[in-house]
Amino acid sequence: MKILIIIGLLFFAFYNPQDPEDKTNVEKKKEVAVEPEPKPFPARKRFFTTRNVPVVNNFDMKDAYGQIISRCRTPQLDNQRMTNAHESTHFIHSQLRNDDVLSHRVKTFPGAFYIFPDKSFHIEQPKFLRKEIERYIPASLRFSRFNTYFGKNKSWAEYPLYIIDEFVSYINGSIVALDDHKNGQRVDSLDPMVGPIEFAVYSVATCMAIKDLDPEYWNNQEFQDFMYDTMKKSESIFKAGRNIYPHKNQEEILTNLKTSPDAENIRAFMKEHFDSFFLSID
Repeated sequence: MKILIIIGLLFFAFYNPQDPEDKTNVEKKKEVAVEPEPKPFPARKRFFTTRNVPVVNNFDMKDAYGQIISRCRTPQLDNQRMTNAHESTHFIHSQLRNDDVLSHRVKTFPGAFYIFPDKSFHIEQPKFLRKEIERYIPASLRFSRFNTYFGKNKSWAEYPLYIIDEFVSYINGSIVALDDHKNGQRVDSLDPMVGPIEFAVYSVATCMAIKDLDPEYWNNQEFQDFMYDTMKKSESIFKAGRNIYPHKNQEEILTNLKTSPDAENIRAFMKEHFDSFFLSID
């Protein structure tokens, strides 16, 4: 009798009432199984070739202003510091271009850009006229500097990267304005932060023109990465200085850039190529 009881207990301990053909339990297990989310691809490391920009005079390098002036062979020193930094950046660009031509590094008139504090980026010009950029700039984003650099201004007509030359110069001037504010240095300019956002717009329009009119040039990944880096720097400077140096134009540009119907193409391009810089600023 005891043996029968033991056998019975063993039977119920190991008995599985599921029909061999019934796969309900298996399916339930499959239903609750959660597939792991795919890991996102890491962001591509951006890269562009740079050169060192050497110190060429004995100017004091204790601050951002000194870093720029010390790398210019013929610096402008007779205006307020932000303007001197802006204009001296142009002069550095000129000396870099001239060095490229004299050393036979390029066959055509090059673009050369000083990247604060001590680097430069060099590239040839796209194959179209600067005036072609204008049609990519909507009316709502044409502000005070537009007529200075577009419209009737025919200087540098064959050099579209002149707009990027100005963009970099405005950035460097604004770097000095922010650094001077931090150091308690007087800043006389009324609109130190307008240039970086206004020329961000004009520079995006330049890139749009390049993509349409010289697609082979646009496919140069180093140029795209240089522009990405420059746009990112411009946004960072604008965000840091916007409330220190308030100005109605910079707020109108930002609002129009984010909301104006005629700026949709620029917004789309910025979202695709420049991580929506400026567009996410409140």
